[in-house]
Amino acid sequence: MTKSEFLAELRRGIGGLPEEDINRSLEYYAEMIGDRIEDGTSEEEAVAAIGAVGGNVAQILADIPLSHIVKEKIKPKRALRVWEIALIIVTFPVWFSVIIALFALVLALPAVLWGLVVMIYALTLSFGVLSLACIVQTFINLFTGYFIGSALFFGIGLGSAGLTVILSVLSLHITRHITRAVAGLFKGILLGCKKRFAGNGGKND
Repeated sequence: MTKSEFLAELRRGIGGLPEEDINRSLEYYAEMIGDRIEDGTSEEEAVAAIGAVGGNVAQILADIPLSHIVKEKIKPKRALRVWEIALIIVTFPVWFSVIIALFALVLALPAVLWGLVVMIYALTLSFGVLSLACIVQTFINLFTGYFIGSALFFGIGLGSAGLTVILSVLSLHITRHITRAVAGLFKGILLGCKKRFAGNGGKND
């Protein structure tokens, strides 16, 4: 891929951004490729060293707030007519409900995952309390001479303590993975929204 082809594809990927952001990004990558060429690298090798266009687009979008991109995308190219304003107002219950439904759908999966974490922690706490109660009851039975009951409660308490340790380790492990999964989910959704809004919105290369 040549330098001009790379910059053209890059512009298509970020065409929905404000013009100053587009120009700044294009100048940055053009200068980076130019510096490599000046150091004796061929044009194709210099472009390849920059990485795939998609990866660079994602990096550019990651550094720009979504609100900044959306503001540019929805900024009217002309003043709205009266009937257009009326249409927006009349259809408000419909499109606003759709937005709320999509927002709720996005939050549903993380809520389910965190519900699983809470359940495991609650189960861990229950076994921990059970093990302590059994140990206390074991000593009570020893002092009262009920040795069979002491052995029984000691066994239950020992088993509960073991389950408490196992579930504690499992809880930490699951929490770490779910945290990463939720963070990755929101990061992916955010990047997807940015790509959707930042794509070439009819701008010419």
